[in-house]
Amino acid sequence: MIRVISHKEDTQIKVDVEEGSALIEIFSPKGIGQAEFEIVSQELPKKLVMRFHLRGLEELRFAYDATVVTTALASTGENDIRQSIQGGSDAIAAQTIMPNSPYWMKMRVVASDNSRSQIPLQNGYIEVEAPKDFLKGGNRKASIQWVDFFR
Repeated sequence: MIRVISHKEDTQIKVDVEEGSALIEIFSPKGIGQAEFEIVSQELPKKLVMRFHLRGLEELRFAYDATVVTTALASTGENDIRQSIQGGSDAIAAQTIMPNSPYWMKMRVVASDNSRSQIPLQNGYIEVEAPKDFLKGGNRKASIQWVDFFR
């Protein structure tokens, strides 16, 4: 259903499709990477979710068509989420977006054991849902870039 190309040899990416939803799992030992993907099936998934097996996610860029959505998960305090968009249907300059925006990417931290779901994450993943605008617009190609922690 989805073809993925990673730009780093040590990055492993698994794709799974279940009940119309697509899941892309990203394992990036060095914490910095990028990948491109294309939905090759006839039918678009109802939902596209990415799971980053990282200790943090200080920046994620999700680019498609003429749109770039950037999200950041704070590694301190309450792990606030900040997101912005550049481009989009109105060709806007970079501006902050809120959860009611069609460009917003839902995000959650999931601990795989009984540890806290806090950054730095010891065991687990950070789950990010592609923007509703991506699938609603019929887009099939996107690229992602991620950084666990700025060095």
